[in-house]
Amino acid sequence: MKIREKKDAQGKMQKNKYSLRTRLRGWFHHGRFIGFDIQSIIMAVLTGLTITTTVVMGFLIYNRFKLAIKQTAVSNAESMIVLWIKWIQTWQASDRYLME
Repeated sequence: MKIREKKDAQGKMQKNKYSLRTRLRGWFHHGRFIGFDIQSIIMAVLTGLTITTTVVMGFLIYNRFKLAIKQTAVSNAESMIVLWIKWIQTWQASDRYLME
């Protein structure tokens, strides 16, 4: 990254206060990298596990209900076909009775 420079009132080149070095210095404290402590790491891992578990359980529940709805639709169609067959058989039987 190129560091921007500009001239001050005396004509000297002055570095921009938002240079790369200044930005990186915010991540360090007295030359040491400010790392994550163990508590932050544990919380990040647990948060990741919670999100993963929630997404997987949601997907499984969605698939379960989708399958249940499909099975209900199939059983409703089957029961309607059975009712139609019984109605047709009853109608044929009554028609035969009338013909005799």
